[in-house]
Amino acid sequence: TSPVRGATSFNVTTAAGDVALCYALTATTMKVVDYFKRDGTALVAAGGGRLRQRAYAAGAAAFTTTSTTYVSVTDMSVALTTTANADLVVYANFVTEIDTSSPIATFAFSLDGAAEVGIKTNQMHTNGVDMIISMFHRFAAVSVAAHTVVLRAKTAAGTLGVGLTGLDRNMMLEEISTT
Repeated sequence: TSPVRGATSFNVTTAAGDVALCYALTATTMKVVDYFKRDGTALVAAGGGRLRQRAYAAGAAAFTTTSTTYVSVTDMSVALTTTANADLVVYANFVTEIDTSSPIATFAFSLDGAAEVGIKTNQMHTNGVDMIISMFHRFAAVSVAAHTVVLRAKTAAGTLGVGLTGLDRNMMLEEISTT
């Protein structure tokens, strides 16, 4: 089931490097909504895998769009200045809804303004119903430089809302060593 609006979402990384995308049910319980096995997702290259740094973004205001081409989601931009021999891994977790009878929404990441990657298209079964979306993407062998990753969205029709209460979206960017 989908979390209620305002639920806190977060990522949990295990000692083995697996990633669980979760949201809080109460002050003492959580629900795992997605789980990614390190050995099945190529989150890190062989021989590497050390976390060098991490940055976060959290939604602070409601975002809506009627655009049928990609637009940047407000407050969903994270920047890091990378070091040598690294990958960037980005995670996003958010609640979305759409107000049309054919609710198709598409989400993706953009690195430094480049074309969208990690594309995830979702069709919600009923208009106006909240749906939690969890996604991630690995940018392999990025250059040593300042980088910015942005969550982008578009809709096939109607008005797409992301984090309508303002707090229902989070993004995390990690620099992972490859050597």
